[in-house]
Amino acid sequence: LLTLQRTSDDLNGETAAFLKTHGITIAQFNALRIVRGAGAAGIPTHEVGQRLVKRDPDVPRLLERLAAAGLVERHRCDEDRRVTRCSITPAGSALLEELVPQLDEMHARQFGMLSEAEQVTLVKLLDRVRARLAGACAEAREGAGEGAGE
Repeated sequence: LLTLQRTSDDLNGETAAFLKTHGITIAQFNALRIVRGAGAAGIPTHEVGQRLVKRDPDVPRLLERLAAAGLVERHRCDEDRRVTRCSITPAGSALLEELVPQLDEMHARQFGMLSEAEQVTLVKLLDRVRARLAGACAEAREGAGEGAGE
């Protein structure tokens, strides 16, 4: 576990330093990719939070910062005024077009010492761990809910 945490910290540190030079954080970059993936219709704020790689407790503020930077637009949903949808702006799309190839090169360098087969094996092993953890987390949530009403 310690090796995995240290490796994650090293990978995230390099990525964070690179993104900082472009004025955004890892969470903002991830949110920007999610919003872009939603297309012209946009995506509700709560769905952005559900799709983030790393949980962020204040997704509205995260999106507010991206909107202030002109990278996303936020607008109320016509069908339900309580829902705020986000869409990517041309500036947000341009930033991703600039950053994604550079990040792809960084990740290729970071994992370049592993063969393609080793990379596939690593992903499969980590997926198995995450699947096991997802089950354990769901069981823990269910168990906590049972005793909460007593």
